[in-house]
Amino acid sequence: MDTQQTKITTSDDQAGVIVLPPLTIGPPLVAGLLLHFLLAPLRFFPEWWIGHPVGWSLIVAGVLLIGWSKRTMRRAGVDPNPYEPTTAMVTSGPYALSRNPMYVSATVVYVGIAFVVNTLWPIVLLPLGIALLYYGVIAREESYMEKVFGDEYRAYRARVRRWL
Repeated sequence: MDTQQTKITTSDDQAGVIVLPPLTIGPPLVAGLLLHFLLAPLRFFPEWWIGHPVGWSLIVAGVLLIGWSKRTMRRAGVDPNPYEPTTAMVTSGPYALSRNPMYVSATVVYVGIAFVVNTLWPIVLLPLGIALLYYGVIAREESYMEKVFGDEYRAYRARVRRWL
């Protein structure tokens, strides 16, 4: 697979994210599941409707997209850990479709879990997780990428959407 990338010199800097990305949407998911099981079930669909096939399809699709995204980054010589310096700008594979395919996939898995459990609570709490993800991770990564790659990143940002 051809991976477009631009190499930069080794740097000790990093994006300055405040928390690992899973820790932004994980807590709202857990809180939603706890609300459902311990306090008040709030069904997404009628009880007779089985959301398992749709939910599991979303979970599998999300996990596959996470794997593809990580593999694309590693092939480009980039560590997916946001606490590590970014040594290249990856624009191929899933990064040609979304600037944040791993965050898209995590959200798809999150929704899939809500479907499998048939609970609306995690969906109600999802905007909190997305806000934490945006302000604590994405905005910081985008600022860092613009600082490191300049016009090349701005051109990429202009042609590829943040989510989908």
